[in-house]
Amino acid sequence: MLTDRCTRLKFNGYTSDWMAIDNGIVQGDPLSMLLYLFYNTDLLADPKKEEAKLAYVDDANFYAEGDDFQEVYDCLWDMMCREWGGQDWSKAHNSHFELSKLALVGFTRKQVRDPSQPGKMISKPWPNFEMQGITIKPSNVHKYLGVLFNQELQWQEQVEHVTAKAAKWSLCFRRLAKPQSGIRPKQMRWLY
Repeated sequence: MLTDRCTRLKFNGYTSDWMAIDNGIVQGDPLSMLLYLFYNTDLLADPKKEEAKLAYVDDANFYAEGDDFQEVYDCLWDMMCREWGGQDWSKAHNSHFELSKLALVGFTRKQVRDPSQPGKMISKPWPNFEMQGITIKPSNVHKYLGVLFNQELQWQEQVEHVTAKAAKWSLCFRRLAKPQSGIRPKQMRWLY
């Protein structure tokens, strides 16, 4: 989106030479959120049956539905590797996917017996996913836009995360509200 633009870095008294910018948009520009919608449009276009694509600014998610992991993996591979799929979009937009940052969660509530503990049931494990020589290991939990999703779509991890965050902030407020050395009650109410 940027053409004929240059920038240079300046920090700790050092200033770099001018460098050409060949992709991206101006950071901090109020229009950047809107412009990114246009930038991402081709990546999200044309989902087939049993597919879904979702994006928020530069976080893109591909979803596939199937009866077993092989069907889902074939669908995900197709979304990335077919003509005008994710990889073609990446090349055309000079915005390369960092495959090592991909996350894979198999959302299922199917239970199997735990081989290490007879009688205990666990979520069915998913095998690794291979793409372009990179092995992507399935994860039990993934954070997307601040929400923790686990493979069974239960919310235990999210509840624990929120509870820990609330406890941390409560302790910070407690330290601020000390009668001897803290802030005035009026200011504390504003913060709260």
